[in-house]
Amino acid sequence: MPRFFPKRLSEGMPISTRGFAAGISGMACALEEMELIGGHIEWSARNVPRLIIDGRSGAECIPQPFDVAFDGGDFTLSNCVYRRGPVTKEVADIEGKVVNDGTQYIAVWIDSEAGTGAAYVGTTIASVTDATVNVESTQYKVLLYKIEAATTGEGEAAVMSVRVLTDYRTAPAVGLYV
Repeated sequence: MPRFFPKRLSEGMPISTRGFAAGISGMACALEEMELIGGHIEWSARNVPRLIIDGRSGAECIPQPFDVAFDGGDFTLSNCVYRRGPVTKEVADIEGKVVNDGTQYIAVWIDSEAGTGAAYVGTTIASVTDATVNVESTQYKVLLYKIEAATTGEGEAAVMSVRVLTDYRTAPAVGLYV
């Protein structure tokens, strides 16, 4: 079904064709009220829209489990949902803090008995996850991100910026059943 004009326009048709003015008005409204999820729109001096993607695009703009948002060294993990076998569990947003500069790793530890989660930050993967299977532990440790933190300024003016280097949330998981 045509979006703006009731019938297809062709070369040589007069602009007085029924629905032409409504179609142009609809196009103007669509351009003027356009929204961009995961970005913003800048208009040139000639009124040409420029779509700016703010770091992520397409499917990446859809909230994912354990999304991270940084405010300096403080961070929040949101949309905290995990599956335990056929059961889906939801955990409240998880707060954490990056305190040191450099490359680090963020993991979430889910307490399988209490159904709670906590964020852990460490300088190695082994410092935030298990190196071997620990059948006696109630903690399920999931590596989420490799990050890089850098502090600029000193004292009260110090500001930490953090960026994600690697997103491990889509890493394959291997489950062995005995």
